[in-house]
Amino acid sequence: MTKLFLILKSFSTRELATFEQFLEDPLVNQREDVRKLLVYWKQSPSKFTKEKGFEWVYPGQKLKIPTWHLLMSRLFKLAEQFLISNELKQDEVFQKILLAKAYRKKQIPGHFESTVKNTRKLLEKTPIQNTDWLHQKLTIEYEYYDYIASHNRKERTNLQMVNNLLDEYFITNKLRNACLSISRKTINGEKYEIYFLNEVLEKVEKLPILLEVPSIAIYYYCYRAITEEGSEIWFTKLRAAMADHSERFEPSEKRDIILLAINYCIRQLNTGNEYFIREAFELYRLSFSEDYLLEDKIIPESTFTNMVSLAAKLKEYQWAEDFVEANQKYLNPNFQEPLYFYSLGLLNYEQGRYEKSMQSLAKVDTKMTFLLLAAKALQIKIYVELKEMDVLENLLDSFRVFLQRRKDLGYRKENFENLVNFVRRWITIPYKNQEDKQRLIDDIKAANIFSEKDWLIKQVVK
Repeated sequence: MTKLFLILKSFSTRELATFEQFLEDPLVNQREDVRKLLVYWKQSPSKFTKEKGFEWVYPGQKLKIPTWHLLMSRLFKLAEQFLISNELKQDEVFQKILLAKAYRKKQIPGHFESTVKNTRKLLEKTPIQNTDWLHQKLTIEYEYYDYIASHNRKERTNLQMVNNLLDEYFITNKLRNACLSISRKTINGEKYEIYFLNEVLEKVEKLPILLEVPSIAIYYYCYRAITEEGSEIWFTKLRAAMADHSERFEPSEKRDIILLAINYCIRQLNTGNEYFIREAFELYRLSFSEDYLLEDKIIPESTFTNMVSLAAKLKEYQWAEDFVEANQKYLNPNFQEPLYFYSLGLLNYEQGRYEKSMQSLAKVDTKMTFLLLAAKALQIKIYVELKEMDVLENLLDSFRVFLQRRKDLGYRKENFENLVNFVRRWITIPYKNQEDKQRLIDDIKAANIFSEKDWLIKQVVK
């Protein structure tokens, strides 16, 4: 499919109608053949061919490939102009910035100063005060500085304000990108060079007034939380800043911030810190209630399973069952069935219904690595609690081989390797050997990444 038709296919019925009106504006388009091509595509996009399209636009003429390519190119460029126009209409501040730039270039001082004044007022009233907002403030002040500097070099300028805004914009972006980079590294091992990060952190420490900028506060506390030992205090500050400033961010960025906070909680849980079960669950529930976790009307698979798992650990069984039944339809169609059966298996396990759990887990047929890992881990726990040692040993062996072969599991690999190794050590310890049991318990507690610490320790001391 050509670039043009990818754009047209993305348009809603209303957008197509508006685009057709856009093409009827003589200031935009004066070619009837371009408009006719769009009309024909609207009538039968699924049956569209260049032969039929050319015949519709140029009745009685044979297909000429160069002419056809030129026609397509013209409509494509107009489609892009239409997209730009729509985006511009939705951004009043950017419109005014462009207008101020135009007045400055045309040297109409009164109009320029009035536009700058109105833009500043509009920016102060804007509820969204994120990185883009800082960039817009910086841009309009740059325009004003150029205006003053070009007229009278001796006049006092706003250059200090420009420098302050540039610092705030740079610091916010650097901290945000650092948080996102670390998150990506944790998930899939991606590595990034983050220059000037130490200088940025030192600057915020020396000038705490910078934390009055909502976006700096959010990402500074977030970075500290996800990179430092004993980070609970920073996470507490992050949650407070999120509560104070959540309305300053657009939904897409608010979603990123919440996911960063959730990922922090999940990493804490993977170290065995169960305090964060409730925190992670409430963050997920908040995000889901406000549609932040839907991506193109689809719930990500890991999000779905994490919500069910957290709810089960909190004994919110009815909520979890209702959630699974009501939201299975929002999963990727390829994964609806395996995720559904895994969720039932997990909920039945948490309620002690092991036979029902195993029946559901047996139906988890999937190539999704994270789901295979979770299902195998759950089977291990069931066999441990049922004392099915022969089956357990076979499962531990096959799971160990699977983990050795996979190089793309990130921190998850260490977590599941610890599960296999600690369980295998436990089943080899004689029942009355309290010394070896205590040694195992100490090693479990000392493990950096192991989400089943409390569960396995309970099994060892039974």
